[in-house]
Amino acid sequence: LDTKNLQLYFTSNHDENCWNGTEFEKYGRYAKAMSVFTFFYPYAVPLIYSGQEIPNENRLSFFEKDVIDWNKLWHLFDFYKTLCALRKLLPIFSKIEFIHTEKKAISFKAHEGNQFILVFLNFEVDKINYEFTS
Repeated sequence: LDTKNLQLYFTSNHDENCWNGTEFEKYGRYAKAMSVFTFFYPYAVPLIYSGQEIPNENRLSFFEKDVIDWNKLWHLFDFYKTLCALRKLLPIFSKIEFIHTEKKAISFKAHEGNQFILVFLNFEVDKINYEFTS
């Protein structure tokens, strides 16, 4: 894997939050699914921006100091901790095969050499049944 080609992927950062809205404004209930996507997309280096683990649901001021309220419950801490642990165990993937794409769900296989991960992202409120063959 050529590490010169690694790219930073994110659902939020200071500029995005200020100008385009919070990840919750942009992605709504799909914010967590989009975070999963950033962790396993080929050549991805994911970014967890300040306060995402709480989560920060407020727009930031671009030229003003924004203080993160670390006294809140860290509702997404375990979510990001799990994603980081998986990233540590798995290689940085260089290839992706989309298995299924539609409005309801996306599934893909990210792989590097003989290691892979299957990722299923549900974009529905309810659970969906999904069958696949290897």
